Amino acid sequence: MNPTVTHVDDGEIGTSPDAGATDPGHGETGGADTSSTPPDAIGSRPLADVPDGDRRSARWGWPTSLNWVAVLRRGLLVLACTVLAFVVWLVVIAGLSYDRAQQGLERELSAALVDAVAPVNQPFTQGEPLALIEIPALDLRQIVVSGSGARQTVTGLGHLRTSALPGQPGVSVILGRRASFGGPFGSIGTLEAGDIISTTTGQGVAEYEVVSNGVFDDDDAAAFIADGDALLLVTSDPTLIASQRLVVVAEPTGELFVPGTRVPQTPITPAELGLGGDAGAAVGLLIWLEIAALAMVAAVVMMRRWLRWPAWVIVTPVLAAVGWMVFEQVALLLPATI
Repeated sequence: MNPTVTHVDDGEIGTSPDAGATDPGHGETGGADTSSTPPDAIGSRPLADVPDGDRRSARWGWPTSLNWVAVLRRGLLVLACTVLAFVVWLVVIAGLSYDRAQQGLERELSAALVDAVAPVNQPFTQGEPLALIEIPALDLRQIVVSGSGARQTVTGLGHLRTSALPGQPGVSVILGRRASFGGPFGSIGTLEAGDIISTTTGQGVAEYEVVSNGVFDDDDAAAFIADGDALLLVTSDPTLIASQRLVVVAEPTGELFVPGTRVPQTPITPAELGLGGDAGAAVGLLIWLEIAALAMVAAVVMMRRWLRWPAWVIVTPVLAAVGWMVFEQVALLLPATI
């Protein structure tokens, strides 16, 4: 028996009591109230019918299926953007950190010079300021620190520990970066014979005159050898590749100071000769990459659970700080004169 409409009242349609009966031609049409089970966000299935894994994904906003082509495309885009950001950071932004370190080192050396306690005798403490170098032709004024590894050249020019202190007899070797962290030695290849280099240490001011410059292979020991007393300025060549060394040779124009005391030195490592990085930074890089991964996961969760703009306000400074630390560790793995 077919149900019949009995009345229409305020937009509601009523049916006869036997409206829930079974229609032989259409099966059961009544008795089952499906409106009490709300559909989930996954298609039109009720939440009770959704598998546990998909239900959790729906609750947290995760996709229930992945388009691997899109994932690969986005991954490559993120990688490319990260590499580009690192290059910009290394060549441009890291220079700000270098300049700040130089200001602090110059204040420290100036105070030591005034108090007559600037170091002139070995052993030197790694990273302590030893000398001031000025090259008028390049408008260059830089502090030289003890040590020539990557950790030292991110703050100043590096003094090769087995060489003489500038202004003292012997060969003094100073290494500096070509492009990264401000690139203090980026233009030394343009120096010409006759250009003056002035050095100031705890013993006073000594002047050198440029006599030559040239490029040496990475395994050529002649890059660190000179006849008699000399000042060698060393950086990588070509820019950002660091497969060779660019060396400027300068000779003293006047009398040098008495030599300082020397102490036995351990053998020089390749990392101290400018074309190697600090292998110890790999541990720091691993730690900061793990922190970066956790920060990214937390950022994604916040983006999906909160409004996006408050989440961005919170996660952006954190991700920027972690990214800076990751970039610093990668930079330490690169050659010390790049």
